[in-house]
Amino acid sequence: MSDQLDSDRNYDPMIFDVMRETANRVVATYVAWEDEAADPREAAHWQAERFRTRHEVRAVDPDSRRAVQAKIAQLREELAAMPEHAPAIPWSRWQRQGSRGMFGRGCGKRVRFAHMAQPGN
Repeated sequence: MSDQLDSDRNYDPMIFDVMRETANRVVATYVAWEDEAADPREAAHWQAERFRTRHEVRAVDPDSRRAVQAKIAQLREELAAMPEHAPAIPWSRWQRQGSRGMFGRGCGKRVRFAHMAQPGN
């Protein structure tokens, strides 16, 4: 068990940089969506998603290879699912969720971008 713990703690720290850079790409998409928002409520939503992403990345244990790799996988999946332009926000659903936001922080599930209405569709 000690060897397993050591292998989790002793790893190439460059993957931590990969995690941070992948997070930067996700955040940059949210910034772009915030900039193209049609109203302040929409802009605030994308800003909140940006803050959520940064908070989640900061919460990852930098000394755990497994934790860093898991966050990289999640961020890559999120980035791959993000369209170029902001998806339409289903406001009635978002309002029912209240302060938890669109992704429902406590629920452990994320809305897939592909299922959201795209502008012009």
